[in-house]
Amino acid sequence: MSKWQVGDFTVTRVIEIEVAGGTKFLLPQATPEAVRDFKWMAPHFMTPDGHLIMSVHALVIDTGDRTFPNARYLMAEKEFTYWQSQESDAGQKVVFADSVKPVFDAGLVDLIPLDHKICEGIWLEPTVGHTPGHVSVRLSSKGEEAIITGDFIHHPCQLARPDWCAVVDYDPAQSEATRRDVFARYADTPMLVIGTHFATPAAGHIKRDGDAYRLDV
Repeated sequence: MSKWQVGDFTVTRVIEIEVAGGTKFLLPQATPEAVRDFKWMAPHFMTPDGHLIMSVHALVIDTGDRTFPNARYLMAEKEFTYWQSQESDAGQKVVFADSVKPVFDAGLVDLIPLDHKICEGIWLEPTVGHTPGHVSVRLSSKGEEAIITGDFIHHPCQLARPDWCAVVDYDPAQSEATRRDVFARYADTPMLVIGTHFATPAAGHIKRDGDAYRLDV
């Protein structure tokens, strides 16, 4: 478990699994040969022989028993509507029925816009491309700023190569454009970037590095 303080807010990260190697299925271009020159990634995000280190998590969660009956589930309306309509994709229909529909049918879901304000100092920032309605979480308190990435970036190597897209990205061209936009806006600023899939220490600051970027931790 890791924690960061952003003004009055405490961000807590629960680590399910951190793995070295075996990421070719997600970022096939990020081979050991391709990433070894990114020396800044070692030792936290890359092994000495160039294998990526990532934090991974379960993707399908059984919500049928509504484990958190008093929670409100905030879902981007654009995201919800898209996946609800995927009648021709049997796999997605199963996931939607298993992990989304139960809490929606229970009346626990709030469908929200992509830039929804959750409370004073916490809001959503659209970072579409990985999915049609993907969002990141922005925090601002007492002069301190942070962004929790979600999946618009899966590994810090994409700072050096924004053009490397995860095979699961819904719209690769848009996901690349989103990365380039976010990196350019937050590079060399005090913005703390907390990577959802980044291995420990998971958070740092984006720095310009020639024509690309790197993560300082």
